[in-house]
Amino acid sequence: MEINEANLQALGSYLQQTLNPDPTVRKPAEKYLESVEANKNYPLLLLSLVDNANVDVTIRVAGSIVFKNYVKRNWKIVDDVNKIDAADRQAIKSSIVNLMLKSPENIQRQLSDAVSVIGREDFPKLWPDLLKELIEKFTCEDFHIINGVLQTAHSLFKRYRFELKSEDLWREIKFVLDNFAAPLTALFLKLMELASQHATNKDAIKDDEDAGLLEQIRSQICDNIGMYAQKYDEEFQEMLPQFVTAVWNLLTSTGNQSKYDLLVSNAIQFLALVAEKQQHKQLFSDPSTLSSICQKVIIPNMEFRESDEELFEDNPEEYIRRDIEGSDVDTRRRAACDLVKALSRYFEPQITEVFGQYITAMLSQYSQNPTGSWKSKDAAIYLVTSLAAKGQTQRHGITQTNQLVNIVDFYQTYILPDLQAPNVNELPVLKADAIKYLMIFRNQLPQYTVKEGFPHLMRFVRAESAVVHTYAANCIDKILILKNTDNTALIKSADISSLSQELIASLFAALEKPASKENEYVMKAIMRSLSTLQEAVIPIMPHVLPKLVEILMMVARNPSKPHFNHYLFESLSLCIKIMCSKSPQFVAQFEASLFPIIQGVLQQDVIEFIPYMFQILSLLLDFHVNSIPDPYMTLFPCLLVPVLWERPANIHPLVQLLQAYISKGPQQVAASDKINALLGVFQKLIASKTNDHEGFYLVQSLVENMPPEVMEQFLKPVFLLLFQRITSSKTTKFVKCLLVYFSVFINRYGAAAFVSLIDGIENKFMTKVLDRLFIAEVQKVSGTIERKICAVGITKLLCDVPEVMLNGDYTVYWEPLLTALIKLFELPEDDSVPENEHFVEIEDTPGYQTAYSRLNFANKPEVDPLKDTVPNAKIYLAQSLAKLSVAAPGKLIPLTSSMNPDAQAFLSKYLREANNQMELSQSHKVVVRHVSCIMKQSRSYHVSSLHLQTSANHNEVNGNSSARQKAWNEAASLMIVAPMNNSEPYSLGYLMIERSRTHRVLPGSLVFPGGNANPELEGVPYYEFDQLDDRKEKQAWQKRIRKNAEDFLELCKQLDCVPDVHALHDWSNWLTPTNFKPKSRFDTMFYMLIVPRLVNVLADGNEAVKAQWGSPSSLIADHVKGDIRLMPPQVYELCRLKQLKTMNELQYRLELRKKLGIERYFPVFRNVEDGSLILLPGDDLYPTSPDPIGSNPDSLEEIPKTIAQLKDSSTNLHRGVFKDGTITMYDINVTRFGHIY
Repeated sequence: MEINEANLQALGSYLQQTLNPDPTVRKPAEKYLESVEANKNYPLLLLSLVDNANVDVTIRVAGSIVFKNYVKRNWKIVDDVNKIDAADRQAIKSSIVNLMLKSPENIQRQLSDAVSVIGREDFPKLWPDLLKELIEKFTCEDFHIINGVLQTAHSLFKRYRFELKSEDLWREIKFVLDNFAAPLTALFLKLMELASQHATNKDAIKDDEDAGLLEQIRSQICDNIGMYAQKYDEEFQEMLPQFVTAVWNLLTSTGNQSKYDLLVSNAIQFLALVAEKQQHKQLFSDPSTLSSICQKVIIPNMEFRESDEELFEDNPEEYIRRDIEGSDVDTRRRAACDLVKALSRYFEPQITEVFGQYITAMLSQYSQNPTGSWKSKDAAIYLVTSLAAKGQTQRHGITQTNQLVNIVDFYQTYILPDLQAPNVNELPVLKADAIKYLMIFRNQLPQYTVKEGFPHLMRFVRAESAVVHTYAANCIDKILILKNTDNTALIKSADISSLSQELIASLFAALEKPASKENEYVMKAIMRSLSTLQEAVIPIMPHVLPKLVEILMMVARNPSKPHFNHYLFESLSLCIKIMCSKSPQFVAQFEASLFPIIQGVLQQDVIEFIPYMFQILSLLLDFHVNSIPDPYMTLFPCLLVPVLWERPANIHPLVQLLQAYISKGPQQVAASDKINALLGVFQKLIASKTNDHEGFYLVQSLVENMPPEVMEQFLKPVFLLLFQRITSSKTTKFVKCLLVYFSVFINRYGAAAFVSLIDGIENKFMTKVLDRLFIAEVQKVSGTIERKICAVGITKLLCDVPEVMLNGDYTVYWEPLLTALIKLFELPEDDSVPENEHFVEIEDTPGYQTAYSRLNFANKPEVDPLKDTVPNAKIYLAQSLAKLSVAAPGKLIPLTSSMNPDAQAFLSKYLREANNQMELSQSHKVVVRHVSCIMKQSRSYHVSSLHLQTSANHNEVNGNSSARQKAWNEAASLMIVAPMNNSEPYSLGYLMIERSRTHRVLPGSLVFPGGNANPELEGVPYYEFDQLDDRKEKQAWQKRIRKNAEDFLELCKQLDCVPDVHALHDWSNWLTPTNFKPKSRFDTMFYMLIVPRLVNVLADGNEAVKAQWGSPSSLIADHVKGDIRLMPPQVYELCRLKQLKTMNELQYRLELRKKLGIERYFPVFRNVEDGSLILLPGDDLYPTSPDPIGSNPDSLEEIPKTIAQLKDSSTNLHRGVFKDGTITMYDINVTRFGHIY
């Protein structure tokens, strides 16, 4: 594409057409520009037109926007595909800065954005001269150019605020500081000189309506000093009082006009940042100061101003955005609210008392004249909310409250009357306040109160005020997702089914109001109501569907509200699922209503809606049985045109739709002669690192559903493509998908066909596939169904082709492949990724992506293709091996005998579960018994202290042995774990015993079973075995073992059992702190023991008064509530154990840990201003030379800081927080000795 006058005129004409409101003119022009953007010189032609002063400025602006979007789409190189010619790239970087700086402001902004996009990819490595070009312009006298430079620098550098730290980032920032800091400082000083010269020219900086330069500068200064107070406290300390005074004076002298809003907000935010720091609390501790702040700063800036009222009435969308969407960061009210919370941190009682007086006065003022003083009640409600709310989330509302504020009483006295008022249009601001109060405190108010409020919300949905009916709809949505303590819905379908018609009608009525035609909150409430009602909505569906279709036809003409559109399609998906699941006859009704709209969207290329339409089509097609209707088959060829696959947003829904075609009508798809076209799509997708998994989904559907004779000619070319891709561009994601595809192939066509095809590509190629893919990489496969598919595929390779796997060239891989399969069963996914892979796997990203929103209610559940043929993959392996042992006698013994002992044990377990016998080595016939299950067929344990020797496999602390013997005793604890039932939030339960309250060591505490290893102390084990029916016999054994622990082995001999000491896993080692007496100090070794099931546990009534099983999360929750008492080691261990949710994860962690040894945890207590810290090795505050003997008890003085301050100033955290005599939490960010935190 040459840069000449003809091409410039043509380009200008097309740009002019893109501004035409008529889609028949605009769309073709946009398509043309898209079609030529891959041509060489195209971006340079755009820049030439933008630079041409003779061209109409609107066309130049349009050209700059097209150029910016072109750069956004194409500058980043994805999948090694460079969409912009290298010469064009260099020419753009050479000219764009000068062009940007000399262009008018509206063009300059667009080009500045383009520079920042290019800089994000190329600066500084591929664009080292950029800063030099920008800095050179500082010397000019044209402030238009200087402003352009500063704006560009800002857009280029602002990502440093939030980017993750890395060595490359530090180097880049240093490069910027070295080159840009000095010139910027010089420019700033020069500007200050100009400021002093023009200080008397007030007219130049004054603006009656909007914030002038003076207000903007003051606002920025407040923002800057806020940052200094927050991040550079030590350096800023001396200047802080002066700034606090200056800001205070500024606030008390600034009016309430809108132009001062940002200034006042930043000034109050500065005071809030200072007030929340413990070291500055003396500045606010005087009661008169708190009262003055309330009267002169907080109350005035919480009042509902005339400008707020205008916003409420004239621009409700903006009011809502600020008030409930959290975009009120820079408003006066938000800043005042933040100041209240900051002051409450250290002065909560005082603040509550001071503000309580003002709240009472404001409510009294309202009661005397409700019509004239409604703003007083509005301010009172806002102040109560600010005082009461200490923690808040978007999903759950208020999560933490000020206990001094009675939320329920205030609701009943002042909020409920407004909700019950018959006139929903009277005093709309107060109605909105009342609804918002119910919404944000929905988790603190009694459940019956929330339920009683629901009918009132339905009335307010019909209010004329857009803010009121929007808040009501939003509150309905929030309440309908509330859960009971048992995780069931608070409001169920039966609770509102009688209200369904009125509820839905009211919500649709709100959408008919002029200000709410596309109100996303109302549409979301409709979606949530349909989701809650489920089948109860069927009677009113004849009213619901036409309304949704009517709205869809309206918004399809000009999609402008993405969230509204999304909830609209979710609602349609819900209706389809509810109705068609009940009766498939409704499918035709939905198709008749939606097909004309779908056809129009596709023909007019409404790109925002096309991905949604594919999802709706896929959902409808899934309800058809055995064949595909003709209208779908007519559409089928259109789905394969390349242009659709160029848009990333279309790819996933299109693949999902094609999968529906293939599964519902494989014969029809085959007859359409489009297999080649489908494989062309597969080839395109497989070449992309971003979309290769979608290609696998497509080809797997073909393999699973198409008749073998149809696919036969295509199978080898597909494998060749896959091997070419893995050779040229191997990634972890691709390997995972490839192994699943191999297994799908094996499960469909058989292991023999797979081996034959692989070796047909290259002689003995199966060697590489087994060694480098299956054995080396299968542990990385993720997903329960995917792992099962691979397990079955590997099982078939092991057992279905003995001629090559047992008697041929691949025998050497049989045992490693079986071991890899057992690891796949028993160990968690290997989620390690090579260092050179930095891309984000698309399947790991949540539903919302750049241009594609997945419909949750149209989403298909994962289907296990083997659920009918292979219910349990482990049993299938055992059964297959049993058949193989019969077919190949004597072959398996030498192979399995060389396996890892752990793998042998798991294999034996599978065989027992499958009730199969297999010819194995004698070692497999040894019955392994846990020490906790010592007796055959035992049904209960009788627990006292377990008499266990401590392990020597841990690090010793300094100190001679004689001192150590006097300073503490040796002990051990046994952490017994078993699978729990599925109702528990975690699947693992741990045995705990409660010590007697009269016991001298840890009385009344819940501990792991255990005891000391010192014969002079009490505590011996005795067990309730079926064989020991005589109580005297039990007591006799108890006395014998108390005197001599070795007699425990004699007991085992008589009971014909062997303690499996190898089942004990070293876990941790704790040494009691020195602030305990020597007789109460223990060097305790913690062992982990896995038992196969929960058993009934009996306490001895002496040392152990109670025994129970519990999950880590439930035990910690009971400890926090005060129902049980846990000591710090138990809290610590349970906190990290609760992250191991399955037995596989625990076993994996034990296997990893045993190679790394044990570190002794010797806690060191340090008192701080607001509690105590329990310091552990690795923490920044942990002493370099700890004193385990306690020879110098006064060596550790109190630290004159708070817990929070010490946390902020520490890099490495390994500490517990001790308050009011109990451990409340642990702060840990270090990983040591293979443990998880």
